Amino acid sequence: MIWITTPFLVALQYFSADQPIFTSFDRSPRNFLISLCILALAFPLLVWAFNGIYCLVNSGMRWLSAKKTRNDGDLEGMLTPSSALRFLQYS
Repeated sequence: MIWITTPFLVALQYFSADQPIFTSFDRSPRNFLISLCILALAFPLLVWAFNGIYCLVNSGMRWLSAKKTRNDGDLEGMLTPSSALRFLQYS
């Protein structure tokens, strides 16, 4: 439901504003439908891109936290699994 309502609410918010934000963009029913289509396509793509960035950072943090020294010990003073989990918890 949020995938349908969010683009509609964003477009409605812009087209119901008292003063136009973009002066060259005419506020007509045709432009409302065009902006609704663009937002309906852009919102899932934006969420997909942010999810990809999050997964990349998350896997990088896990890879860094799992690194060991040559003697098979943890890297002292470096990123440990517990500090990586604390970092991911607050991000």
